[in-house]
Amino acid sequence: MNTLFQRYINASCTEEEISELMQLISKHDSAETRDFLQHLWNNPAHTLPAEKAEKILQVILRSSESKPMEQRQRSFTWLKAAAVIVFTVLSGGLVYKLVSTEKQMQTVADIGEEKHRFIRLPDGSRVILNAGSTLDYPETFSDEEAREVYLTGEAFFDIRHDANKPFIVHTERINTTVLGTAFNVKAYPGQDNITVTVSRGKVRVSDEDKVLGIITPDQQIVVQKTSRKSLQHVVKSDEATAWTEKDIFFDDASMRDAVDELAQRFNVRIALENERIGNCRFTATFIRGEDLYQILDVICAFNGAQYSTDGSGNIRISGSGCTL
Repeated sequence: MNTLFQRYINASCTEEEISELMQLISKHDSAETRDFLQHLWNNPAHTLPAEKAEKILQVILRSSESKPMEQRQRSFTWLKAAAVIVFTVLSGGLVYKLVSTEKQMQTVADIGEEKHRFIRLPDGSRVILNAGSTLDYPETFSDEEAREVYLTGEAFFDIRHDANKPFIVHTERINTTVLGTAFNVKAYPGQDNITVTVSRGKVRVSDEDKVLGIITPDQQIVVQKTSRKSLQHVVKSDEATAWTEKDIFFDDASMRDAVDELAQRFNVRIALENERIGNCRFTATFIRGEDLYQILDVICAFNGAQYSTDGSGNIRISGSGCTL
């Protein structure tokens, strides 16, 4: 297989040899294929044009789709790791860590009508995924290893602090490492730069060789993908996260907390008739620019409450509420 691959790199393969190579790569359950891909991971010295790497990636993915569902579920993580190795290491793009078959990954892509997607990670951290973006993360984070996710596109991260387990966002060959903070990462494949902006806390940005910069609130680092040159700027972080401004995410929120957030966002007074209403908890997402009354219609109906307004526009929420 290695000989065929070398000929493929050098554009000296015949059509029959290319077909043979693709058939061998598709047999992901064979020891030969696993050894071959592991060798490529350990020795990423080759460079493939993007179209050749894409062809190999599609072969790997098609080979998964042709298998029964049970086999696909067992082999999915390996196939994804193999595809990432082939497509990104060989085309000079993103370097991911090899994902073992024991670590099941979740892939969330922002598609369909929704412009943004809210994700709650296994450790309770929160992510808002922008349009056209994909996030890969494990079903559970290891107790002994760093928390690692893989981003294509743009996302805002609000990370739960854990001094013993750093949180790492992999974006192409650039890694963003934090302990617990809020920051925005912009790394779309078709753009020349990767941009990291900090809203809260401290972030370290590095490639595989060195630290490119450490930034704090209202600072931004821009890394040129090809040259790896980086520039740091002082910015208004809220401008970098303006794309999230219209989004409202209530994630297992109490009515008490929801009312406080809505009152602040819409600059209006909202009062609860009794404390029991504030105890009610719910999860809801508003990402289409809904107005205050549309939001109140939803959350009140969900929690068995009603709202009314007085002549000054103040809002009062009534209902039997919930017990703790």
